[in-house]
Amino acid sequence: MTEISVANLDFTEFSHSAEGMLSSSDKKIFFEGKINKKYYQQITLFRKYTLENGGSCSDIKNKVSKNNSFYGVIDGDFVREDLDRIYQIDFYSIENIVLIYHDTLDSHLENLRRDLKNHYKKEKLIRHRLIQNINCSKSFAFEKGSEINLQFYDYIDNKINNEKTFLKYMDLKKIVCSYMIFLKQDPTISKECKKAAKDYITTCKVITIDELFSKSESKRVQLEL
Repeated sequence: MTEISVANLDFTEFSHSAEGMLSSSDKKIFFEGKINKKYYQQITLFRKYTLENGGSCSDIKNKVSKNNSFYGVIDGDFVREDLDRIYQIDFYSIENIVLIYHDTLDSHLENLRRDLKNHYKKEKLIRHRLIQNINCSKSFAFEKGSEINLQFYDYIDNKINNEKTFLKYMDLKKIVCSYMIFLKQDPTISKECKKAAKDYITTCKVITIDELFSKSESKRVQLEL
């Protein structure tokens, strides 16, 4: 019988081999946010695993670090991180996915997308977050909010370079959330659209793994899960 010395084993190789032997039922994936699991559980790749809402990004990092069968999916935010068993979506947050891909609300969101693109064309240099202008009661409008921390300037300048990337990588969480509240209160839109606006995350079109993640991250997800 061949004897294997533990001292000669490469720990990283052994760790990956051990993870590969875990069945799908043993693996648990935490998703950033309080309700985002309801959206991600519709994606085919994730369905065979135990899925949970993981809270904040730091909460997920903490949970995943304590158990090799735990994995995490976190928002893109304004920073790129390379973390073991944690994967960043290729959007600032799930609200950006809603803004771009929500079929039921597409005609209404087109107005918001148009205004956001016009804002980008005027600004070009992104240094402020956006908030709803509450002084406009008859229509939805937004204005500059708090200044973005200068530590994120390089990332933003490299990542956001046209209207499309502005919609994808800009922090638009508050804008999308406020717009959905505005739609729910709009007497001119249909009951179907109001219902979709109420549950805008769970009613959003389900995108593919390759759309959700960057090419390199998608490859890593499918290799490691």
